[in-house]
Amino acid sequence: MAKELIDRRKALVLVPTYSRATRWEDVVQPPPRKDVSRYVREFRDAPAADSVKLLLAARYDGVDLPGDTCRVMVIDDLPMGVGPLERYLWERLRLSAILRTAIASRVVQSFGRISRGMSDHGVVILTGERLVEWVLIPKNRGVLPVFLQKQISLGDAVSEQADSIQDLLSAAEQCLTRDDGWIAAYNDYLADAELENADVDTEHLTRLAKSEAKYGHLMWHREYKKAAKVLRATLDDAFALSDSTGAWHCLWLGAAYQMMGDGGSAQEMFLKAHATQRNIPAYPRENAQVSQAAVPAQIIAIDEQLNILADGSIVLPKGLDTDLAYLGGSGSPAQTEKSLRALGQYLGLN
Repeated sequence: MAKELIDRRKALVLVPTYSRATRWEDVVQPPPRKDVSRYVREFRDAPAADSVKLLLAARYDGVDLPGDTCRVMVIDDLPMGVGPLERYLWERLRLSAILRTAIASRVVQSFGRISRGMSDHGVVILTGERLVEWVLIPKNRGVLPVFLQKQISLGDAVSEQADSIQDLLSAAEQCLTRDDGWIAAYNDYLADAELENADVDTEHLTRLAKSEAKYGHLMWHREYKKAAKVLRATLDDAFALSDSTGAWHCLWLGAAYQMMGDGGSAQEMFLKAHATQRNIPAYPRENAQVSQAAVPAQIIAIDEQLNILADGSIVLPKGLDTDLAYLGGSGSPAQTEKSLRALGQYLGLN
């Protein structure tokens, strides 16, 4: 549908990766990396009436096509995966809350490729399951600028009301030709549209960011005890933000304990990191003498959370009491849900 919408128009297509670009090879090919500037210049200079296309991969800033140089753009798929670290945080650790502002920034930058002010106008087509899902989640949309929130809400409404590709073509045509009825409806909608509440706890996020930065600085200078103390103080804050963030901090904290020579505490943190986020590898157990081939996965998961001392005594996870504290009905729904998740973890469930 996106391809049909831009078929007869000059259009820019933004994709996050070159592999994603292959989905557009029947319409347009990405320019060679060394010739991107020339292709952008030629596209900018092409007449507005031409149906020429330009496809850019992982280029969300540095390209401005205001006014008649480009009125139609497709943003295909979520603008992530620009660097290997971001890809790891997003695809493996699923730190979506931490990366929300980074993604929002790229979404804003993408819209800014063809719109450079209140007097500019154009049509932006969002496609790709992950991108569409992201912009429709209220918390995500809430971190976008107010004006863009309303425009995306309008676009969602237009899409919901469209019964055919012809309806979408008609809506795009009305926008691009500055139809009086469209402009009136557009202004009325933006005046009445409700905004999403981002509900971003800036103080909380700042505290975590400072903690991470201080931890890294102290680890670099081999002050492992101080580094562990800094991160331990904000570990509850990390879990309050998300389980994935808490698991990541447990892994870092375990590294500090290990460098201090506190193997027991290090193992506890490594096991908690793995139990909370299974894509973090399990810490190798030195006392695992029994073959795991015939042992059920659930039993192995329980065993990995226990510390067995040399005398055979079993040490339970230190946080077990506090993690399960709200199962008695004394907590809020969110606190009870968190304790239920912890109970599942201690019972070896995924």
